Amino acid sequence: MMGQLTMLRAFVAAADRRSFNKAAASLGGTTGSICEAISKLGASLDACCIERRDPSR
Repeated sequence: MMGQLTMLRAFVAAADRRSFNKAAASLGGTTGSICEAISKLGASLDACCIERRDPSR
């Protein structure tokens, strides 16, 4: 089970860096683990935490 602090750290890292890849590198994890943590955070809050956009926009 993933802790709330872990989920929050992943969210803050991704939001600060505007990148799941960069967040993963800074936290020593994988892009998949960042995505999973943010997804679980959103589910626990019953909200969308990060809206993904097309990077070419």
